[in-house]
Amino acid sequence: MLIGLYSLIGRMRLIARDEVLLAAEKVAESIVVSYSRPPDRFEDLYKLMREGRVDPLKAFTEACREERMVTLKRPELWGFHTGFTNRRHVRRSKYTSPC
Repeated sequence: MLIGLYSLIGRMRLIARDEVLLAAEKVAESIVVSYSRPPDRFEDLYKLMREGRVDPLKAFTEACREERMVTLKRPELWGFHTGFTNRRHVRRSKYTSPC
């Protein structure tokens, strides 16, 4: 499980903004720390969740949402060419293949 988690974070390092990466690393750290602690009772966790005090993914999902909003506003960040080129309107040089 942890290898898969660190693999995902490694992929995030390639494309995600710093805020998303830091939030993902905090989630991973909290998972590792939780393995070293004695198990909590379900009733205690349920109470904390109902009070809104436990949401380990909140900062991460908020950072992802912010990055998504920024990316949607800037198509050049999408990682692929979004423009449409009609081949009939492309100016060809004498060295360009007609195909």
